[in-house]
Amino acid sequence: MDIKEAINRFAEKADSIPAYLVRGRDYAFPVEAENHLYLVVETQGKGIFLARFAPDFLKPHPLNEEEQEKARSFAVERLKEAGLWPQAPQ
Repeated sequence: MDIKEAINRFAEKADSIPAYLVRGRDYAFPVEAENHLYLVVETQGKGIFLARFAPDFLKPHPLNEEEQEKARSFAVERLKEAGLWPQAPQ
């Protein structure tokens, strides 16, 4: 899976995809849960990347529903700013 495919998967479920906190401040969204692959959006920087978190090494922390909504909105805005948000077919 590449970053574009991960962003498309995120976009398909942007209103309901689970959001997690990693590294104490960045948001992670599962794009391939069975392989522990997440789309990560930095909150302190401009990074948007894919990461595989081995469950015994780094466990993403769940957020409550209000925090998840905030995380999803933040990620959508960051992806739009970066020109990575999928465009609707014309």
